Amino acid sequence: MQYRIGLLIDTLIGGGAERITLNFAEQFSNLGHDVHVFLVKNEIQHTITDAKYKIHPISEDGVFSENKFFNKIKLSNRLKRKITDIENTDGNKFLFFISSAEDMDRLSKMAGLNNTLIRYRNSIKVYLDGKVGSKTGLKKLCVLFAGKENFNPFMAIEILSLYLKL
Repeated sequence: MQYRIGLLIDTLIGGGAERITLNFAEQFSNLGHDVHVFLVKNEIQHTITDAKYKIHPISEDGVFSENKFFNKIKLSNRLKRKITDIENTDGNKFLFFISSAEDMDRLSKMAGLNNTLIRYRNSIKVYLDGKVGSKTGLKKLCVLFAGKENFNPFMAIEILSLYLKL
């Protein structure tokens, strides 16, 4: 069965997350899936030839407004519109999205893409150190867990206790 899969990243400049995103695109395409790569900025450094996947920049330079908040709203609206246009061509919905950049994590949430998987490039400890790091961060993490539909307080406690043991 063929699925439609979306990959989200800021640009295709650099070699880490960008190369992994392109590897995902190539491998999912080779398996017969309909793959779409969404970029915040139309910046591509990698050589892409004979690709079976499609690349969709949602802007040229990622800037629509001097105000960061309004800029994020505009970018998330464009992302959602681009996805909706693709889905409306044949009625097939995206099975899931994989985000490989923190900006795209935010934009996907703002665009209402609830089926987004977020791929972190660091270990969970490094990620939590960056996000938690203080009582305020710990509160934010708890709110994040509590905001999920299938929130399990015991799971949150288990994750935090594992974090504290690292």
